[in-house]
Amino acid sequence: MLRRIISGSVLLAMVAVTFTYLPDAWGWVVILPLAMLGQAESLHLLDGAGLRPFPRMSLAMGGLMVVAHWVALLRAPTLAPHIPGLVLALALGASGVLQIRERSGFSVHRMAGTLLAVLYAPFLMTFFSTLVLWEGGQGRWLLLFMILVVKCTDIGAYFTGRCCGRHLFAPSVSPKKTWEGCAGGVLTGLVVGLGVWWLAGEARLGLRAADAAALGLVLPMVGILGDLLESQVKRAGQVKDSGASIRGLGGWLDVLDSLLLAAPVVVAYALVMLNR
Repeated sequence: MLRRIISGSVLLAMVAVTFTYLPDAWGWVVILPLAMLGQAESLHLLDGAGLRPFPRMSLAMGGLMVVAHWVALLRAPTLAPHIPGLVLALALGASGVLQIRERSGFSVHRMAGTLLAVLYAPFLMTFFSTLVLWEGGQGRWLLLFMILVVKCTDIGAYFTGRCCGRHLFAPSVSPKKTWEGCAGGVLTGLVVGLGVWWLAGEARLGLRAADAAALGLVLPMVGILGDLLESQVKRAGQVKDSGASIRGLGGWLDVLDSLLLAAPVVVAYALVMLNR
């Protein structure tokens, strides 16, 4: 478990550094594969849970959402926030058409599974795009900040849970998580957040010390929630790992899970605090 956490953290830190120096026009080359790999795994999990989503159409809509959103951020920024909603509406209509063509009757479960697969990885990855293309380059530093805080939270939670864990946090979803481990993880995230702010400086991150502390507290809790969400989906799909794409780590969702819900929080905070 520890090896998986550390290896996943190093992998994502490398991705974040790549984002930091990659030209704007090519960032989608990193985000699109991550979104598609995560979505493919989520489709497998949802199928195992009995929702039977439409895989090809869902993947097509997920790819369209990521690429169209990236292009809009570069060419038509005012349109970019509306792209995910437009693609979801298109996916909703396409799901209905496919069910009519199959003549197997209407299934709200298939429609829900198809839309959830588009939401879970591609939609949440569009917030990564927003950070990478944030005007002035501060968003890229915030992305690095987020990855370090959230993944160090995982490491802190692991060691604290091993050492002091007594009271189970969510036994029906993740039997090994404890309240003590979560508290240790949040404290670790706070310390790392303040450390990154001190090393990077206020000018690069656009955050004051109080902002870094606030995100250092909130992001670990959101990351834990994201991890529990994926655990619920895996439990519904009756699998231990989301996939076997990364040797020794499981699937891509196992690496991204705690970050997917954290990215929207960082974007929302940046929209308020970087424009104060």
